Amino acid sequence: MTGNFFKGKSVIKIAGWIMAGILLACVFAFILGIGVMYLWNWLMPDIFGLGTIGYWQAFGLILLAKILFGFGGHGESNSKSKGKKDKIESKVKTEQDNLYNEWWDSEGKNKFDEYFEKKKNEKEES
Repeated sequence: MTGNFFKGKSVIKIAGWIMAGILLACVFAFILGIGVMYLWNWLMPDIFGLGTIGYWQAFGLILLAKILFGFGGHGESNSKSKGKKDKIESKVKTEQDNLYNEWWDSEGKNKFDEYFEKKKNEKEES
């Protein structure tokens, strides 16, 4: 898809898109850091008695949280792999059910009846 988007565009336009993307990412990071800083300074000192933090400390907290808790989902590929996993599990479950039913029909009921009689005799003896 990316190849089609840039096809026939000049190098200057492509560089402009890249610069706009970088600028947008920087603005988003700046706003997120400011937001975390203000939320921290508003809540944490009163609730937990912690000190206030500056912008770079807030930005560092965001990076630390991303490192510790992950960098988000994997978008579409994550849902696709989940769908494949569900299909595989469903197929395995169906195979297990079929094998169980086959086992029950051939020998399972007899084994259960033997076990039941054994427990009934043990109960009568005690």
